[in-house]
Amino acid sequence: MATPDARLRRILGWAAPPPAWPDAGGWARTRDRMLDRLDPSEPDELTASETAAIVDLLAEATPSPASRMTAREWRDEVDAVTARLLTG
Repeated sequence: MATPDARLRRILGWAAPPPAWPDAGGWARTRDRMLDRLDPSEPDELTASETAAIVDLLAEATPSPASRMTAREWRDEVDAVTARLLTG
């Protein structure tokens, strides 16, 4: 469906679970599995289900302190990455 790029890997790496998320560790493990899938050495395009999972995760994510982004900057970046993912 879509080919991963550095911008997507960066934003996903900065994603943090929402503050009230009941299982932050599980959320982070899911994010880390997605980051592994986006490794540049993996030449395959993302499947539709992988793309949907990334979009869902980013939709509920907040910016980590390492991102140094405001909530508005985060949403704008997530929107841009999501649009690119969905238009492939």
